[in-house]
Amino acid sequence: MDNAVALNGKSTRPGVYKCRDCRKPFSVTVGTVFERSKIPLHKWLLANHMLSSGKKARAATRFTARLE
Repeated sequence: MDNAVALNGKSTRPGVYKCRDCRKPFSVTVGTVFERSKIPLHKWLLANHMLSSGKKARAATRFTARLE
């Protein structure tokens, strides 16, 4: 991230950077499967952790309740 600067304006959401080369804004999810998701990144990471750390299969309703 040598060629990027954080945008810190009132109208800019947290986590947005600006490329110094092309001058376009971007976030850390660009180029990943999370790029166009409406689900917040912290919920994706929690779900991934829950799925990978559990030994037993989890019920969908229990899984959903823990994510909300």
